[in-house]
Amino acid sequence: EGGSPVKKEDEGAPHMKKGPRGVTAMLPSAAVIFSLTVRGAGPRKVTVTRPTQLTSYSRDKSGALHYPGQDLRPFALPETPCNLNEGLAGWSPPPERPSLRDPILEALDGVGIGACPELHFVTFRNNLNKIMETPYNKRDSWEIDVKRANGTVFLDVVKLPDSSWGQSEEDQRKFTYWGYNFESFCTKTAAGAQRKDVNPDVEWCAVMKVNIGDNRIAMAAEIDCFTPPGGASRGAAGPHDAPGPFVEIKTARLLETERHHQAFARNKLLRFWIQSFLAGVPKICVGFRDDLGVVRKTEMLDVLDIPRRCADVWSARVCIDFTNRVLDMLREKTVDGNSYTLRFQEPFQEVELCENEES
Repeated sequence: EGGSPVKKEDEGAPHMKKGPRGVTAMLPSAAVIFSLTVRGAGPRKVTVTRPTQLTSYSRDKSGALHYPGQDLRPFALPETPCNLNEGLAGWSPPPERPSLRDPILEALDGVGIGACPELHFVTFRNNLNKIMETPYNKRDSWEIDVKRANGTVFLDVVKLPDSSWGQSEEDQRKFTYWGYNFESFCTKTAAGAQRKDVNPDVEWCAVMKVNIGDNRIAMAAEIDCFTPPGGASRGAAGPHDAPGPFVEIKTARLLETERHHQAFARNKLLRFWIQSFLAGVPKICVGFRDDLGVVRKTEMLDVLDIPRRCADVWSARVCIDFTNRVLDMLREKTVDGNSYTLRFQEPFQEVELCENEES
């Protein structure tokens, strides 16, 4: 859907590599050392463990980091209609921050899991989102920076040039704001009042351990809000509180035709499921808006039910098996001290692992 809000993808804004749309912006010298066909044999059954939260961190409006995270907001289902244009005038997206894994490592160090040899991967969820969607991705290039040290593979977020598919800069600003503003309608302050601030720099990230097949992963995932025990009247979670089940907040255009429903299942629900499944988020609140930016209705989605709902257009088993194959490849083909780029580009048939000459 052309009017979908472009929310901050996850946990830490990525850094930019210059280049034309659709062309991977590679480092000057990189040799392909292995490639993996996206659409190959039938998927194997791969076990994924339920994510376990190890710790957390947060970033406040001044940019300061806190370990563990502070002030995760409680969820409150909003009344409709919600006018997402409130506060839009004069709002500008903040400049992108460099994507650094330092907050993840600092958070792990704080709970004594710094250089843990049992971890095969350390990553932001954003990278796993890209990999897991790849079997059904036929138009969006992506890259991931890969480094290996002491047996652990570190995946770093890379942002390629704009792929907003014809949206004007003003439309991008508007859709981005709408996505963030709906979060404010769905969350409460510590005093129990509806949040009014729209500040994309404020974030709360869970650092989780999850196993995909034999691959043990420490992953940071930005969390929108949580369901407090006993309902939504309680205030924000403190640094030592155990928050209730997490909730993801999303917006989408109203579904008015069969074509809209098909596109929603094929594209939106696939991405919604991947993002929430990886972090063990059980519920997604979707605000369905009109073209003027007014949410007319909401729907609570059960994350584990989404694959059944979309079984005729995509398969969760295919996504999980492909992710496991990529992770297996990275563990097998990388060596300590070297730098690599994992990339997916036109004609969107193979994922390639490239060793950078600077290694």
